[in-house]
Amino acid sequence: MSQSIGKSAAPDLTRQDLEAVLDTLAEGVVALDTQGRVVGINRAACDILGVQRQEVLRMDCRGLFGAGFCTRAAAVRESIEVGPAVDDSPAPDPPAEDAREVLRKTLQATGWNVAKAARRLNISRTTLYERIARFGLTRPND
Repeated sequence: MSQSIGKSAAPDLTRQDLEAVLDTLAEGVVALDTQGRVVGINRAACDILGVQRQEVLRMDCRGLFGAGFCTRAAAVRESIEVGPAVDDSPAPDPPAEDAREVLRKTLQATGWNVAKAARRLNISRTTLYERIARFGLTRPND
């Protein structure tokens, strides 16, 4: 039996179906609406950020990641919606305190397992060790 053109062959997916798929990923995924509010987050992102899903849903992006990250995300969203801005210079790196906090939360979520934290951050262990030293992070006493 053939399907007519224009009809989707994929079944209708519910929000629960999509969350189940995202929860299988080892990478953290956070979905934002057009106002920068969190509308979805998977287990890995919750682990990395040290939060519970229900406590961050509808939260403003700045409350979860800091203003620097959200400013860059807004620029990317705008570029997707209306095309690249006239000034195509790269967005500035997030402030050091935002990067430090993401690093600290990732290390905390992985129990300071450097190999696991490096995989989650998509960086080498050497780079992770360099950032730990640069930000003056120390493993808490267990």
